[in-house]
Amino acid sequence: MKDIQQPRQSAETRPQSQDALCPLHVAMQGLAQAGVAQLLYYAQGEYAPRAELAQELDRWQQLHSLVATYICPASRTERATAAAVAMACGLIPESCYSGQRNLLQRCACRERGDPCPLEGEAELRPFSSV
Repeated sequence: MKDIQQPRQSAETRPQSQDALCPLHVAMQGLAQAGVAQLLYYAQGEYAPRAELAQELDRWQQLHSLVATYICPASRTERATAAAVAMACGLIPESCYSGQRNLLQRCACRERGDPCPLEGEAELRPFSSV
């Protein structure tokens, strides 16, 4: 019997429903998925990192850093800037996360320490795919 493998979900193939997730959680989930994929290749004997996964890990790490430092009102340590929001928006794949751009802007508009703008919105559930 032929072994059929499920296609790996990259940032380009994830379902649109993730548009409703917290931007910080989206970045963490992207980091985790790319990291696990690279770990699986390593476990199968590929010791050199795959270039596309290294790039994906770098992109998600940059996004996480920008959101945590400049955008998320609950975690940011610096003042939100238009440049940080624009850079973060550029790191989110257009095909999957168009809704994330709006959420990034909503989060950035809040003052540091303000409640999460996503709090209380039933359709916005962190880690809903777990």
